[in-house]
Amino acid sequence: MSDGDHTSYRAAIFTAIPVEYQAVCAHLTNLREEKTIPETACERGEFSANNRKWDVIIVETGAGTTQAARETILIIERFKPIVVVFVGIAGGVKDVKIGDVVVASKVYNYEGGKSDPFFQSRPQAYSPTRRIQQRAVAVSRKKDWLRRLTEHFANPSETPNVIVAPIASGNQVVASTKAAVLQLLRSHFNDAIAVEMEGFGFLESARLYQEIDALIIRGISDLIDDKSEPGNQQFQLVAAKRASAFAFEVLANLEIEAWSAKKEEPIAVPEQPQQVDNIPSQETDQAEEKQPLSLLEEFNRSLPDYIDKVKTMRDSLNLRTGFSSEQHRNALKVLDDMEKHIKTLLDAEALSHMISRRALLAAMQTRIRDLRPELEKCR
Repeated sequence: MSDGDHTSYRAAIFTAIPVEYQAVCAHLTNLREEKTIPETACERGEFSANNRKWDVIIVETGAGTTQAARETILIIERFKPIVVVFVGIAGGVKDVKIGDVVVASKVYNYEGGKSDPFFQSRPQAYSPTRRIQQRAVAVSRKKDWLRRLTEHFANPSETPNVIVAPIASGNQVVASTKAAVLQLLRSHFNDAIAVEMEGFGFLESARLYQEIDALIIRGISDLIDDKSEPGNQQFQLVAAKRASAFAFEVLANLEIEAWSAKKEEPIAVPEQPQQVDNIPSQETDQAEEKQPLSLLEEFNRSLPDYIDKVKTMRDSLNLRTGFSSEQHRNALKVLDDMEKHIKTLLDAEALSHMISRRALLAAMQTRIRDLRPELEKCR
């Protein structure tokens, strides 16, 4: 789409808490509330740079991996952005100082594992899209992004660094150096330099859409080895502003023209995340998981067709296109089949660790339930 001398593109930027949300909004103009998704509070604004105009959807997901996974799916399904970025703060684990910016080269789910009876870690990891990550690397080599800050750095030692490195993600707040989570991070994820709560769910959901580029940018607001409370809110604000400034510098420098030729691929559930530790599993574990994983594989193969059918129904309803009796029966049968399959998967204990897959299934279940009464009106 174009607007005068500008070419327009769409991005979605996700945040978890208000301070992150406001830091992102500060870079946008013509900000207004977006009411098309009743269950998700979001706004949209404009960002212009290098003869490009970005239509930016800004979302506050709330804290936690599952919340981030769910909101990512809802926003992508509704607005079809070409770029999604999670921007926010994180705790520094090592090799960073407060105010530094971290671009995630991969995100570990440190909660992946099994308790039998003691916790056995089975680490999983996802990586951002390489194309946008490499653009972030290029931007990090320059200091141009600092011009988007209102801060002035009289002393070079105060200038924040931008580090591209692994981070860890999970639903627990690491509030003490004695926390078991911190010990887990240091023993199984010793290359992770920061820890946060949304990145893994965000990336796992974003990867369902192969045509979209995804990135995570975090500002360091506190250090795990120095959990002092005084000034914490001030540091959060500084970290959020720096992460946002860097994110918009990346957005301003994306080589979109080259991306536009990228072939669109059908939406598909991705393969299992890579195992970063070779921890053997027992034969009993495999036997327990065989049935639900078989159902999941079947659902994966059917998912593109299911999505297409749901979209066709939705489009027909929006256009008030009439249904014949046979079409009505077939549509209800599709919804019944999908809902039964989804319920079976959601009830499967072995699927409990696949956070964003559960979020995707739950989101689709909601859409099916919304469609059913609308179909009934067309009987």
